Amino acid sequence: MKQDEAVRPPWTHDWKNPSKMHPSERIVNLSRAIYYDRETVDLVGDILGSSKNVHNYADDWVVYNAICKHWNLDIDTVSVGFGSSDVMDRCFRTLDVDHWYVVTPHYQLAPVLIEMNNRRFTYISIDQAFEITDKNSGLYLANPGSVSGECIDISELHKQYKNLIADEVYADFYPNHTLIHSVPENAVVLRSLSKTLGIAGFRCGFAVASKKITDQLQSVRSLIIVTKPAELTVPVLLPRVNKVIDNLNSVKKTLEEKFPCKPSKTLYMLFKEPNEYTERFGARQAGGFYRIALADWKTLNDTTN
Repeated sequence: MKQDEAVRPPWTHDWKNPSKMHPSERIVNLSRAIYYDRETVDLVGDILGSSKNVHNYADDWVVYNAICKHWNLDIDTVSVGFGSSDVMDRCFRTLDVDHWYVVTPHYQLAPVLIEMNNRRFTYISIDQAFEITDKNSGLYLANPGSVSGECIDISELHKQYKNLIADEVYADFYPNHTLIHSVPENAVVLRSLSKTLGIAGFRCGFAVASKKITDQLQSVRSLIIVTKPAELTVPVLLPRVNKVIDNLNSVKKTLEEKFPCKPSKTLYMLFKEPNEYTERFGARQAGGFYRIALADWKTLNDTTN
């Protein structure tokens, strides 16, 4: 099986045999990069269902204010985008770096965006990242990593490069080494509300950086950077998300004790072999593990999926 290939049993359309359904037909598909919390899903449905202007343009300042309030950030250092990949693209477009080191395992879109912006890149390991000093190049790494499940202290790493991009889209599940409240002058921290809130389809991410870099990122932003569903839900979901994540991390801890796993600091389980959950909810093979996103206990114990 190829790396990152979805683990799929033979397909049927039999709702009484959910393990044989195509992922798109499952009630809950955990092979995708998004957790499932039933109370959050129900709340989002209530919010959107009761809105009379969900069809309208969004007010991005509502999302800016919610982000800054939740993480206690200066709005002059925040760039909201149409998903974290949008602000990542702006980083590679505006930072004056022609060559990037990309730490593997990595977010697959990162090298694509580097090339799209006519930059060069070299794959390196995390050990090499600490060994190299290159003030003419930039460094991109995901911390925590979705494939490795690991999170490390990178607080001094920016000193070795011209610029550092710390992709922290999973950091709310393990905030011990986040840079979000101490971003170096030459660094950018990327976050994803798609991952933090479990609303991938609403496309909402942001970057935190110095005012100088933030001004650069904002200079190439598109006219529309927030969807109406994101505007309506983000201010409601953020105040309750810490409790949701605590519950999901508790689920993860229990499952890691029950099944052979690699411990993960992200929103995923990294099972070493297939089990009842990978069969029922789907899985993706990543780094030699069967990776599934987290879900609440009520969902995991629902045999109708």
